[in-house]
Amino acid sequence: MFVEYYTEIKFLHIISVILFAANTIITPWWRCKAIDSGSINAVRFIADYMGKSDTLFYSVAGTLVFVTGALQLHSNPELLDTLWVHLGALYWILTYVIWVGVLRPIQKKQRKLLRGVNSVDEISEEYWKLNKTWRWAGWAGFIIPLLAVHTMVMKGAVYAF
Repeated sequence: MFVEYYTEIKFLHIISVILFAANTIITPWWRCKAIDSGSINAVRFIADYMGKSDTLFYSVAGTLVFVTGALQLHSNPELLDTLWVHLGALYWILTYVIWVGVLRPIQKKQRKLLRGVNSVDEISEEYWKLNKTWRWAGWAGFIIPLLAVHTMVMKGAVYAF
């Protein structure tokens, strides 16, 4: 059904992966820079815009990764039984679960904890505890998509069985 658009769908899939991965790399970097700056305004700004960029890039790009991947499989259904497809789907699902179940709720709670705070020194201990959890979950949310990319790129060479 979508065979005639396979190249366009694959192009959109790759662009979506790039946007998804870029947000995975850039968001923690800006977050660390904001905290290191010592400016409460920078910390608040990144807390607000991190949620917006995550919504745009994780939700939209992540959905496009899934949809375009599924459309490619629809064009080539014998790939459904390959290890690399199963691993790629598993990695994508794990990343999404980490984002929806851990990272986003922490970000929302931290945004609330920043209300009424006038300096970085006034940020509560709860915020910093959540920050540690966010960092560990963020590392997992960074490494797992890299595993998915590796699986998708090396599919024929490593995951051919």
